[in-house]
Formats: sequence, C-alpha cells, structure tokens
Amino acid sequence: MKKILYRIASRFPSRGGAESLDDLIRFLSTHGINFRIEEIHDESGAYFIAESTNAPNKAIITSGKTVEELDKNIKDAIFTIFDVPSYYCDERVIRTTLPKKSVELVYASK
Repeated sequence: MKKILYRIASRFPSRGGAESLDDLIRFLSTHGINFRIEEIHDESGAYFIAESTNAPNKAIITSGKTVEELDKNIKDAIFTIFDVPSYYCDERVIRTTLPKKSVELVYASK
C-alpha cells in the first residue's frame, strides 16, 4: 500500500520535489558528474556500462544497448540519487554531449 501511495504522490508537484530538483541543478551547475564508459562484448551481445567517478556520496552504475539508451538511463539514475520525484524529471534539465565513441561523459545543468 505504501508503494502505491508513493507512486501516486510522485506524479504531483510537491515542495520536497521542487527542493530536490533545485539541489540537483545546483550540484550539477557547480560540480557536474563524470562517468567512465566501457563498451562490453560478450555472449549476450554488445552494450555500454557507465560508472560514475564523482557522484556525491553515491555510486551510479547503469547500462544501455546504445549510447542514447545509456544516456537516458544515466539521467534517470541521477534523478534517482537526488530523490527527484518523477513529476519533476525532465531530461532537458541535465545536459551532455554524446560522442559517437565515448570514454567519459560529463553531466551538468543548463
């Protein structure tokens, strides 16, 4: 029941959600979050794994089959570690330049 209430509450604006988003934007505008990217080839195919190198008191590790999918997953993970409710999650808040072959990506605020 608690999960259902949280899921419903995360769809509407809240003071805490706005504060979490502000904290995220403030952090990204002053620090940024760097990721080390590795392309993996194994029996399941090819995919990318990203690991944060300087996330605040947290580790972010995520993956994606393409660089574009990896970018989306990284942004989702960043929103998650800053406790930003889904109502406030707008990928345009977090910017990056996606190279065709990447070794490191940097995520920052506008």
